[in-house]
Amino acid sequence: MDNSSSERPYKKWSFVEKDLDQDQWYIRLDGGKYHGVVFNYTSIKMITEDETLTFDYEIRDYYDDDPHGKPEFNAVVGEILKYVLEDAIDKKDFVIGERDTDNTE
Repeated sequence: MDNSSSERPYKKWSFVEKDLDQDQWYIRLDGGKYHGVVFNYTSIKMITEDETLTFDYEIRDYYDDDPHGKPEFNAVVGEILKYVLEDAIDKKDFVIGERDTDNTE
C-alpha cells in the first residue's frame, strides 16, 4: 500500500505480523518522522449518539521518541483507521462484534 504524500509524517504504511501473533494485525509506518513505528489498535468503538468513532492503540516498536499520545501521531493513527474501515466496508470484509472462532464453515 503506497499512501505517500510529502505533507504526511510518513511515506507509506503496511500491515505486518509481529512476534508470530496470528490473531492480531499491526501497522508499520515507513519513511518520514514516524519511520519504523509499529502499532496496533486495541479497541474501536462507535458512539451511536453522535455517530463518531473512538479508538485506542498501543505502540509496539519505535526508533526515536515514543509518539503515543502526541496530537500529530494521533491524527496519523486516525487517518489510517479511517482508510482501513472504508476499505473493509467497500469490500464487505468486516465483522461487527466478536469474531465467531467456533464456526467451521
